[in-house]
Amino acid sequence: NTVFCKTSVALVKRTGDTTNINSLYSSATGLSLDGATGKIDVAASTAGSYWIKYQYTNKTTGCSDTTGVGIKINALPAAVTISYGNTVFCKTGVALVKRTGDTTNINSLYSSATGLSLDASTGKIDVAASTAGSYWIKYQYTDKTTSCSDTTGVGIKINALPAAVTISYGNTVFCKTGVALVKRTGDTTNINSLYSSATGLSLDASTGKIDVAASTAGSYWIKYQYTNKTTGCSDTTGVGIKINALPAAVTISYGNTVFCKTGVALVKRTGDTTNINSLYSSATGLSLDGATGKIDVAASTAGSYWIKYQYTDKTTSCSDTTGVGIKINALPTAVTISYGNTVFCKTGVALVKRTGDTTNINSLYSSATGLSLDASTGKIDVAASTAGSYWIKYQYTDKTTSCSDTTGVGIKINALPAAVTISYGNTVFCKTGVALVKRTGDTTNINSLYSSATGLSLDGATGKIDVAASTAGSYWIKYQYTNKTTGCSDTTGVGIKINALPAAVTISYGNTVF
Repeated sequence: NTVFCKTSVALVKRTGDTTNINSLYSSATGLSLDGATGKIDVAASTAGSYWIKYQYTNKTTGCSDTTGVGIKINALPAAVTISYGNTVFCKTGVALVKRTGDTTNINSLYSSATGLSLDASTGKIDVAASTAGSYWIKYQYTDKTTSCSDTTGVGIKINALPAAVTISYGNTVFCKTGVALVKRTGDTTNINSLYSSATGLSLDASTGKIDVAASTAGSYWIKYQYTNKTTGCSDTTGVGIKINALPAAVTISYGNTVFCKTGVALVKRTGDTTNINSLYSSATGLSLDGATGKIDVAASTAGSYWIKYQYTDKTTSCSDTTGVGIKINALPTAVTISYGNTVFCKTGVALVKRTGDTTNINSLYSSATGLSLDASTGKIDVAASTAGSYWIKYQYTDKTTSCSDTTGVGIKINALPAAVTISYGNTVFCKTGVALVKRTGDTTNINSLYSSATGLSLDGATGKIDVAASTAGSYWIKYQYTNKTTGCSDTTGVGIKINALPAAVTISYGNTVF
């Protein structure tokens, strides 16, 4: 060539008979020329145009001649260096080249070994698409005017990302309660972990533990960055979760917290119950309807209980719980009452008899109108009561717990027979003859019994008095008349007086025959 770029060497080529000649090459200062061989060290020469004079001398005659050739050495483009910010990369993303120097009039060409995903014209490295390893990137830059090139380069290393790790939390949908622990799948032996998500998720950045209860309901993406401890290279993965709010708070109550072991207790719920399913539960011994919360207090065992109420949103299936404590006191030990009989005639009083433990109870007796009943003692004034059938209710209350139970007994009060009176015509008699009784009133369905004091000769069945046979004196004749159907009796009576006859007097006329 006659034009060279300032690099390498140029060797002379002679044309003609060079078998018996001595050679001498010369040129101007600036050209690094070997005078004996004509070899030009172009790289060592100064850029510029040169005439190279060649003198060749016949070895036999010593006669010389000269020829020459003109050349031009163009300077290499001004030095340019390249860099990629770092020399060690993790196998992700891209790396852009940075050139330092005058790059205004040059063409660029980048090259490297197989495995590096390198854009030859821009120098851009697709690090993620490259194979992990060490590479030399050669950069050839060419002056657009002279076409002279120079080269530089830079070494880089691409470290592989850590082996893939995935994360999960067992579920992707959670109710706003408790915690969720992360599960990592893959080689986690030499990695550092970092978890992150949006505001609202209570996330432990180092362990990945989610405090679901403390988080705000909503959907979240949890990003997991895992970093190789040796290379510092990271990769990321993640998982999406949704946290559903718990149902709006509901409270329960049963009106009271202390119950006596009788009847039922119905639950009252306070709060929004329009879209929830309910489940009630408690310890063994409490007769509790799991669906309605109704307590059969009478069928339950006495004791203290906590009733747990779980209410579940029908849409999200998220549940919350609340509860209430109650106490069921046993009823007092059974007590029974009786009045000796169950059928009474309307006379006198009837006293109650209680059977059972009555040491720590208050008593209350009650019945229908018509029965003359003492509410505190249970005493019945039978005579003052209206004839009829009655149920006497007895409520006995434990003084300590105020729990009551009831028992009772039925009685019947039969009316006395309709009033009957007796008389003997007179109330004063001379001790002679007999006196017959006269009864006034309804005597159709009665049995009669007459009685009096000793001395009166009285027929108990008929009431007939043998006045003559009686001892003179005053007598009360008691008449008891008994209803044949009911057996109920009443009494009446009458007082009489029997006067003695005068002391015996006899008469005579001396003779009996005249």
